[in-house]
Amino acid sequence: MASRLSESITSELIKAESAFRPSGAPPHVVIYVEDDMDICFWESQLSKYNSRIDFSISTIKDNSGNDIYGKNYLFNNSMTGKYGSHLWACIDSDYDYIIDNWNNHDFYLFIRESPFVISTIAYSIENLKCSPQNLNQLYHKTVLTTENDVCFDSIIESFSSIISPILYLNLISESEKDGEYPLKQFKSDLNKFKYSDDYKKKWKEQVDLIIAKHNDYYNKKTDSIVSIRDKCASLDFCETSSFYVVQGHVFESLAIEWLYYFCKKKYNQRISELKKNPNPDVWKKYKNQVLNNCNGLRHRVVQVVHDCNTVQEPMSLKIQTQIENAINFI
Repeated sequence: MASRLSESITSELIKAESAFRPSGAPPHVVIYVEDDMDICFWESQLSKYNSRIDFSISTIKDNSGNDIYGKNYLFNNSMTGKYGSHLWACIDSDYDYIIDNWNNHDFYLFIRESPFVISTIAYSIENLKCSPQNLNQLYHKTVLTTENDVCFDSIIESFSSIISPILYLNLISESEKDGEYPLKQFKSDLNKFKYSDDYKKKWKEQVDLIIAKHNDYYNKKTDSIVSIRDKCASLDFCETSSFYVVQGHVFESLAIEWLYYFCKKKYNQRISELKKNPNPDVWKKYKNQVLNNCNGLRHRVVQVVHDCNTVQEPMSLKIQTQIENAINFI
């Protein structure tokens, strides 16, 4: 008797059960994800194909029905042979497209080559949520403005270009597993990239200090830097879009802080203007509309980012291409 439902479910079994579905009903596809938090995002991406597939999304469960998280369970030796036209996995890419055996995973080729693995291509869902276009829209949505007085395109392009040297340094160190500049240190350093009026200057100074600490190593790795840059370019991530490659939760935290900075500035400005109106209900109404029952503006900013499931082009097209390819095997 199988100890977990996932141990008995295979693509072929789901296909066989589909024979009992009503005539004309779309084929059923079971989809595993890494975390319950990912379900909403992948539902939003797959809902465009409701007329072609009937899908259900879940995590893998243990004997007690509890979630088992992460790729180690999605792609262990007993699972990889079960995927097929009716059983897919939807995952964060992390560094698996760039670094062979990253994090000691031996299933990176399966992730890269299987048509039944749908990935973010970017490091994670969080990177997709915090694209410049999304942040521009979330700024307008949060503070209820149509003014284009903030350009997240410029901020994130600058961030991407400036941090590229330390991103490559981290990728090389992770690839060679030498501990020179591991992901833990890279993530810690990224937390320092706060927004300020002279953010470009300060960010550049931060990167220069980090590179100086690893100068000998960096200078010896010229060929490796070229190779890593080419791998990123093969995924269409150039230096102005390298934010897609950095660790997702760290980048999301930065993006939330940047968005909050501008929302707070606009919110306070608007409140000051509205308080000049003799009717006190005017500014109170605006406040209530912005906060939307949240405990403060920061909470509201976090909420709108977390609730965003929009993927902008060209990343949306990359995900759609993968889904279309998997459907073509049914």
